Amino acid sequence: MRKRIIMTGEKNSKHGRLVFSKNNLLWILSFAFLAAFLLLSHSVLKKEVFDFDSIIYDFIRSFHSPMVTKFFHFVTHFAGGYILVGICLLIYCFKRSRRLFWLISLNLVNTIVFNQVLKLFFARERPLGIAIIEESGYSFPSGHSMAAMSFYGLLIYIIYHSRFSSRLKKISIICLSILILLIGVSRIYLGVHYVSDVVGGFCLSLTYLIIFTRFTHKYILRGGSNEKEKEFID
Repeated sequence: MRKRIIMTGEKNSKHGRLVFSKNNLLWILSFAFLAAFLLLSHSVLKKEVFDFDSIIYDFIRSFHSPMVTKFFHFVTHFAGGYILVGICLLIYCFKRSRRLFWLISLNLVNTIVFNQVLKLFFARERPLGIAIIEESGYSFPSGHSMAAMSFYGLLIYIIYHSRFSSRLKKISIICLSILILLIGVSRIYLGVHYVSDVVGGFCLSLTYLIIFTRFTHKYILRGGSNEKEKEFID
C-alpha cells in the first residue's frame, strides 16, 4: 500500500512538472511572437520598406495564372466575416454547445475589434498598383490573417482537446493549419497586403491566442453543460 502511494505521488509529481514546463513554453512562445510583431510594427511606424516583402511577393506571383487566381480568391473568403459567422452558427447547431459558441464568437469579436484599432493606429496604406481584388481600409496588420490564425487556431485547440479519434484529430489539425497558411498567402498573391502585414497578423494572433486559451481553458474545456458537449470535450 505504501509503495503504491509513493508511486502515485511520483506520477502526479511528474505530471505536474510536465504541465508546468508546457505552460512555460507557451508563455515563452507568446513573448517571442509578440517581440516579432513589435519589431515589424516599429519599422512600419518608421515607414521602412522590408526587402522580404518584395522578394516573397515576387516568388508567390511567379505562380500567377487564371486558375491560381480563382483558387486564392476562393480561399481568401474563408477568413471573411460571413463565412466565420456561418461556421460559428454551424458549430452551435451541430453540437448545441453554448459554451463553445460563445467562446468562438467572443474570440472572433475580440480579433476584429483588435485588428481595426491597430489598423487605425498604424495607418499603413495598402500596396499600390498590384491588387487583383478591391479592398478598403489600411494594411497593417492583415485582418484576414489575424482572423484566420485566431479563429481556426482556436478550432485547432478545441479539436486537440476533444474526444475525436487520434486519426481525425490529426487530419483536422493538418487541414486547418494548411487553410490558415493558404489564407495568408492569398492576401499576398491577391496584392492587397504586404508580406509583413501577413506575418505581423499571424504573430500577433498567436500571442493573443495563447493568452486567450490560457484564461478560458478551465472555464470552457473542462466538462460541459449538456450531454453532447460532454461527449465532445475531454
